[in-house]
Amino acid sequence: MSDWTCQHCYESNEENFEICWHCGYSKDGDPPAAEFTDTCARDETPRLLACLRCDTSMLFGGLQNLPANISWQLAGGESTSTRTLEVYCCPSCGKVEFFLPIAASRPFDQS
Repeated sequence: MSDWTCQHCYESNEENFEICWHCGYSKDGDPPAAEFTDTCARDETPRLLACLRCDTSMLFGGLQNLPANISWQLAGGESTSTRTLEVYCCPSCGKVEFFLPIAASRPFDQS
């Protein structure tokens, strides 16, 4: 056996998991049991987005903590602060897009 990828959220799972650790769907694509607690649950439904490259419906990939100044970090600098962003992925062409959370309660910090 080997690791497997969830058919629902495309998250990688270790071979010993029978359900996706991220969304609760089974290896076979069955929806999560009622008692499953989604650690990535949000009050809002994900955005409905079409890929700008190929016009395929994009999938919500979850919330990710990324460096607040990623361009500085990519240039070799160090970043100690993070920003939570929504991640959307195109299952056809692989394009990835990032957005501020829908219910962001604080303004975008430019520091």
